[in-house]
Amino acid sequence: MKAIFFDRDGTLIDEPSDDAVSTWEEYIERPDLDSLRQLTDAGYLIFIITNQDAIADGRLTQEFYEATNTRLLMSLQEAGVPIEGIYTCPHTESNGCTCIKPKRGLIDQAIAGRDIDLAESYVVGDRITDVLLGQGVGAKTIFLQTNRHVLERGVDPTFVCDTLTQAVEKILAP
Repeated sequence: MKAIFFDRDGTLIDEPSDDAVSTWEEYIERPDLDSLRQLTDAGYLIFIITNQDAIADGRLTQEFYEATNTRLLMSLQEAGVPIEGIYTCPHTESNGCTCIKPKRGLIDQAIAGRDIDLAESYVVGDRITDVLLGQGVGAKTIFLQTNRHVLERGVDPTFVCDTLTQAVEKILAP
């Protein structure tokens, strides 16, 4: 099986300047979320993998984070996009966990018990850590350009896209 591992903040929803979606005013879904349905129609499993260090440092409550996940899942379900699961690292880098991106812990959690071919899968995100994670597990990568993060020299994703729709088109291109 093949899969797409999407980052959450900055990829599926907008990311505010303090990197934490901590109020409903800051929760803004990408207008082209419905384009992801084409991926499930093409046989991809879809996962969400996200670093949420704002939980660890107190900028975001676990309850509000879960409420935003519920809203996002409802929007995706309404668009016909089933999500296999949301995998979250609530730690800061200083915690020394194995799940914070670009470490592979979140992907390992997602694929446990599933026959997923990572070489035929993608990691899509708006940060260098997403690209490095994908490269580290042998997946293809898409860097989603936003006004918040830029690529560093020497970090070479498979594709660079401006929108989710563009990312879907690149994934599905023959």
